[in-house]
Amino acid sequence: MMLVLFGLMAMATIWWGRGRIRRLAYERMPVLIGEAMARLGLTPADAESAGLDRAVMKAGESCRNCGVAGECRDWLASSVREGPGERCPNAMLFDEIRARRRPEPPRAVSHRDLGIY
Repeated sequence: MMLVLFGLMAMATIWWGRGRIRRLAYERMPVLIGEAMARLGLTPADAESAGLDRAVMKAGESCRNCGVAGECRDWLASSVREGPGERCPNAMLFDEIRARRRPEPPRAVSHRDLGIY
C-alpha cells in the first residue's frame, strides 16, 4: 500500500514539475511571440492542449532570429486583430494552434441568470 502511495506521489510530482518547467520556459520566450499569441487570443495552455507546446518552444527560437521583427512590432502596435501576416515564420503555427484548440466548456447557467432569486 505504501509503495503504491509513494508511486502515485512521485508521478504527481513529476507531472506537476513538467508543467512548471514549461510555464517557466514560456515566461522566458522572446517577448514578440508571447505578445503575438496574446493578441491572437492564444495561451500556452492552448498550445499544450493542442500538442504543440514543443513546436511553440522552437518557434520562440525562430522569433528570436526573425528578420521581420520590425513588421511584427508594427502589427502589435496597431489595432489590427488578424494574424501577423504571411511573412511571420510562426503564422502557420498560430493557425494550427487555433484550429486544434479545445472549445471552451459551456458555462453553467445559474438561477440568477434565469432571473430566479
